[in-house]
Order: sequence, then structure tokens, then C-alpha cells
Amino acid sequence: MPEPQTPSRNVSHQRKWLYQAGLALQLVGLALFLSFFLTFALLFGQFDADVPSKLGVGFFRAVVGMICMLAGGVIRHIGASGVAGSGMILDPERAKQELEPYARMSGGLTDAAFSEMKTVRDTLNNLGGRGSEISIEVVRVRCQNCQQLNEETARFCNQCGKPI
Repeated sequence: MPEPQTPSRNVSHQRKWLYQAGLALQLVGLALFLSFFLTFALLFGQFDADVPSKLGVGFFRAVVGMICMLAGGVIRHIGASGVAGSGMILDPERAKQELEPYARMSGGLTDAAFSEMKTVRDTLNNLGGRGSEISIEVVRVRCQNCQQLNEETARFCNQCGKPI
């Protein structure tokens, strides 16, 4: 039986760049958003005729900052998850490949991680190859009165009805 390919654990440079660019755009958006509050705090208590126009420009910066934060979050998500992994392209195999490094880092895909271990893979192949079912041991409790075997959780005997 051929050995399965080990999945790539590396993220491409383009995805790393997208992630960093999205993070930078989010930080710029945050700075623009917070600049409105800084402008408001500096102009607080002033009653010049120029104050409303300054607050209007500050409000515009806040809106642009919010748009930058949202766009940066989307770009960062695409960088972390990949184009297919973020859902922009509906291709499950490609999504699995693109999400594999990210999911492995965050603790996901444990089945894939266990299947890479040779002993687990061999055990699963041996169980499946024989065509046998995996047996589950069931605990039974014997009735003191009639010696009937009952389920472990039974409170009364299935045959005579006496308490177990």
C-alpha cells in the first residue's frame, strides 16, 4: 500500500503578504477611527465657527476608518484561510488543503493528524481489512433471585421484576 502524502504545513508567501496587508489596513482604519475621538476631545469646549467643519472631517475619517477595518478583516481572513478556505471559491478539496496549516495550528483536523501516525493507520487498515466489526464490551448484572442477566443500568430484573 503506498504511503499517503504528508500535507503541506507551509503557508504561501502570497497568503502571508495578504494577512500582513490586511492587518496593516485594519491598524490604519483603527487610527483613522480613533482620530475622530481625538479631534472631538481637542475641540471640546471650543465654540468657534470652524468647529462643526472640523468635526465633519473627523466624522468622515471615522467612517473611512471603519471601512478600512472591515476591508482589512476580510483581506486578513483570506490570507489566513486562503481563497477556497474563506469560501470565495467553493472547492472542498482545495479548501481542505488551504485550511490545513491554519487548522493544524488552531487544533483542528485531529483525524488527519492521527491518520498520519503509522501505528494508528496500520491498526485501522487491519481492522477494516478483515471485514470484522469492532466489538464493544457490554456489562451485564446478574439478578440475585433468578440469575437472569440484565443491563448494567437496570434497576429491576427483566425476567422476575425484583430489584437488582
